[in-house]
Amino acid sequence: MRHAIAAVLLCTAPAMVGCTPRLIPGTEIRDTTDTRQILDLVAAYKAGLEGRNVDAVMRTVSKSFFESSGTPEGEDDYDYAGLEQKLRKWAEATKVVRAGIEVKQILVEDSKARVQYFFDVNYQIFGPESTLQWKRETDTKEMSLKREGGAWRIVSGI
Repeated sequence: MRHAIAAVLLCTAPAMVGCTPRLIPGTEIRDTTDTRQILDLVAAYKAGLEGRNVDAVMRTVSKSFFESSGTPEGEDDYDYAGLEQKLRKWAEATKVVRAGIEVKQILVEDSKARVQYFFDVNYQIFGPESTLQWKRETDTKEMSLKREGGAWRIVSGI
């Protein structure tokens, strides 16, 4: 009987291993064309932030972008144009940026995706008496994306 069980296990083990989804090395994220494109988009967004390059950041964002800031009040909501305005003001006031974005999970459903990530950014701004000060922002966030013309774009969550 033990030999029969061992034979079944030996025969089914390769099939079970073959069912394991391929992951992007160093992550728990499935390795698909979509997830690779999304990781490239997140990397482009991060590079734009670090370079204080507003145009590069805006290339990652959908024209239908809308951010509610997670509050019921509308005063802090902004759209694509509002994001660009906020980023330009931030880029002018900021001198050095070091950004870390660790993608935890990517969920793709048809032409929409959600990216759960940890955000850690350090940046220098001028403080009182024109002295440079380091500021730090950290948060766990969820970015919403949609596919537009074959490319993924951010629609909220930054």
